Amino acid sequence: MAHAGNYVAGAYAGKRLVAGSVGFFGAPADRSLHSHITGVAERARGRNVGYALKIHQRAWALSLGVDRVTWTFDPVIRRNAHFNLVKLGANPSEYFVNFYGDSDDVINAGQGSDRLLATWELASDHVHESLRSSTKTFRQPPPAMTVHAVRANGDVPVVIGSDQWGDASRVVVDTPRDIESLRGSDPSVALQWRMALRMVLADLIRDRATFLGLSSVGAYHFERNPR
Repeated sequence: MAHAGNYVAGAYAGKRLVAGSVGFFGAPADRSLHSHITGVAERARGRNVGYALKIHQRAWALSLGVDRVTWTFDPVIRRNAHFNLVKLGANPSEYFVNFYGDSDDVINAGQGSDRLLATWELASDHVHESLRSSTKTFRQPPPAMTVHAVRANGDVPVVIGSDQWGDASRVVVDTPRDIESLRGSDPSVALQWRMALRMVLADLIRDRATFLGLSSVGAYHFERNPR
């Protein structure tokens, strides 16, 4: 990958590799990089190593005149959504159903592999603002115009159909507090969350609803475009 001119980087603690990131060029090949994977070893988590790699990736891309980086992430994992959409300032641009197929490991078996495509416009004002701040604010509409399409009732998602939020100007989609633990303790409820977000997020993104931000409790906020 590196020999062909793509992005390959690692983070080290002394001489020990503790994180890595690999990306390859996509269409248009001279303007867009797809970040295939960025991973941090468990012993190095909580130290902003992944963030440092993404900042390095951004600087590397910009030095080559590349102004967009994309990657996929699991929309049900709240901390991933916060990292990608709040800390880095990427935007969700496509929803892929079962993108990587089914996994047969103990925790993820039967859960599917739905992914959101994050698009990082490297030189945008929004990304500059996100990198300077750990919060993303958005305009609050009148309460009557906001509908919770997915709401958490304890650990269980409560979903309303699109026929009930079709006229709302803003749609809010809750996420579970800890889907990774839930997959181990109650996989059936974890799967309900997968299906709930698939039902709502896929529709919103397909309809080109505008992503407004992620709340402090991990809820997606979208503004629907007038029909």
